[in-house]
Amino acid sequence: MLMRLALGMLIWSILRSAAPAEAAAPPARQQLITFLGVTMERRMGEEPKGAVGQLVVEWTPRSDHDGMTVTCSQGFSPYTMTSIVSAIERVARMAGMESSSWNVVIRRHDEGQPYGTVYGDSLSAMVGLTVLALAKGDQVLPDRVLTGTITADGRLGPVSAVNSKIAAAHARHFRRVIVPDSLDPTDRDWHTPFLMQVSPIQSVSAAYQALTDRQMALR
Repeated sequence: MLMRLALGMLIWSILRSAAPAEAAAPPARQQLITFLGVTMERRMGEEPKGAVGQLVVEWTPRSDHDGMTVTCSQGFSPYTMTSIVSAIERVARMAGMESSSWNVVIRRHDEGQPYGTVYGDSLSAMVGLTVLALAKGDQVLPDRVLTGTITADGRLGPVSAVNSKIAAAHARHFRRVIVPDSLDPTDRDWHTPFLMQVSPIQSVSAAYQALTDRQMALR
């Protein structure tokens, strides 16, 4: 009886040790990034005042392919969140990457006085390209910032108040600002501040390289 019990315990021990260990969840990759916008407070006829905000962007892969999830903290308008999701999907497709297993989290990182709700879509390209960089194991360089959208045909789409956004980036000592090479019909031309590089760019792949100093593999 004792021998049979010992044999049973030995078999159970061998089977337990041979069972595959449960795979650990892959660690999330995240980066603190800057985005450019404008304040909503201005008098009639005044040029919009540029503003600088920060976000924490987090990317985690899953083992399934049940569809990408994008979670945003409070402080984003529905239109802004929709534009962010669209930008992520488009840059992933352009890079030939499967996004259906991605979890993306975007959190506000307010410093000092919190700013209000984020409206508009001018931060969508910056967020989309950051998510792609995290998925590829790259990083957006800390002295670079971009304003623009991602169009369906792979271009950096125009946004308004570019000159005000460049001025805000210059005040924060950014060395390089990437902007769309086409102007919004409602916008006026911008100028380059002293000791700053402003790069008008058309293609999303060129914008990715300007932000990361890495190549974006195209499908």
